[in-house]
Amino acid sequence: MTTQEGSEAFHIELIRDGDEESIVENIDLANLSLENAKAVSDAWVADNPIVSFTYYNPDDSVVQRGLDRLEEALPYLYVTCDKLGRVRIERFGEAIYFEPSGL
Repeated sequence: MTTQEGSEAFHIELIRDGDEESIVENIDLANLSLENAKAVSDAWVADNPIVSFTYYNPDDSVVQRGLDRLEEALPYLYVTCDKLGRVRIERFGEAIYFEPSGL
C-alpha cells in the first residue's frame, strides 16, 4: 500500500465462509492489519510481491473458471493499469507469468 509517507506492508487473510459472526470477526482482523501496516523501503517493494492471492476452495471448478477469466483479462488490465506489475498464476504446481511489456 502506498501512502503520502511511502509504501507500507500488511497481510490480510480473507475468510468468507462460516456464520456472520466469524465473517465480521475476520473483517475486524483485516482492518486491524491495515491499521498496523509497517513502513517498507522502495528496495523492499522491488524485491517482494505487491499483492498475493491464495485461494482455498473445495470446488476447484469455480476457482479454475475464475483463473481462466483472469488470464483473459490480464492483457486489457496491463493497458489500463500502469502500476500493475508481474502476475503469477499457479495451477497444479505449474506457474504462468504475465508482465507488462515495459519490464
